Amino acid sequence: METIRVGNAPCSWGVMGGYDAALYPPFARVLDEIAAAGYTGTELGDWGYLPTDAPQLRDELSARDLSMIGALVPVPLADRARHATGLAEALRTARLLAAVASDGAPSPFVILADANGSDPVRVQNAGRIGLEHGLSNEQWIAFGEGAAAIARAVRDETGLRTMFHHHCAGYVETPAETARLMELTEAGDLGLC
Repeated sequence: METIRVGNAPCSWGVMGGYDAALYPPFARVLDEIAAAGYTGTELGDWGYLPTDAPQLRDELSARDLSMIGALVPVPLADRARHATGLAEALRTARLLAAVASDGAPSPFVILADANGSDPVRVQNAGRIGLEHGLSNEQWIAFGEGAAAIARAVRDETGLRTMFHHHCAGYVETPAETARLMELTEAGDLGLC
């Protein structure tokens, strides 16, 4: 029987974009509380909240017997002009994840997502998205190509797998939108989480 390991993330402590970073609890407290609650791993959280120096981050995780399980990388994939920046951010994140991966623990994932919450129409209609709120065919092609290119680059450079996080208020929210993204990408390139 395979063991299921459960992790947490700094966002459970309110550490996420759009909030006042001055109100965030210190990262050491968050890691201490994740470990004290019995979790075996954590996500990275917003870039820069946890240390981005690999040896320091590895030491912080090791001191609490935590492993790094992944990191969310939001990219507005329907906009081709944003792909290069998204790729650079995904690779920067993947390099850090690979550098702090724990021996004996599952490899961490890059968790690719749309720029959820960036489109006011999608936000206003979250949970009840209609076809009229979706992407054009051209935007879908750009979305799929961008997601696949990022996932392949992450795998080729770091050996890590990329998963896509479908979410409300993004362009991959509904079952039909999720299916469309999967049709536009290869299962070996991009998974779902």
